[in-house]
Amino acid sequence: MDIQAAVRKAGLAKIELGPGYVCLLRDGVIRLPDGEDNRDLHQYRTVVVLSNNFLCTSLYCPLVTVAPTSHKLNRRNATEIVVRQSLDNGLTYDSRIMLAHIQPVIKTDIDRKLGELSLADWENLMTQIVKNFDRA
Repeated sequence: MDIQAAVRKAGLAKIELGPGYVCLLRDGVIRLPDGEDNRDLHQYRTVVVLSNNFLCTSLYCPLVTVAPTSHKLNRRNATEIVVRQSLDNGLTYDSRIMLAHIQPVIKTDIDRKLGELSLADWENLMTQIVKNFDRA
């Protein structure tokens, strides 16, 4: 048994993480500057995991990169995408993925997995991220 399997068996790895996973994160952990400051704080915030599989599963990297979501679609801007609610992704509402607020979080701050983005949504998300970082 390798060290990762031993850690999981011992219950030290809180949840399984992977790219495109939709998860719940304690709301106070995520930072949303600007117009989101007067928002209602909830116990949890839905986030999408952006880190690759190696970073998600590595015991030597305690962080993953996430993008927070919001069901307030009227605040959408050009840097974001909207993902429709589905049983597979676990979202309760159609939600915008707030790509201007990408940030690292400690893996153990993630409470649980709700679902996973479809391949089409994941590819759309990755395309938008590349556009956001393009020099054009």
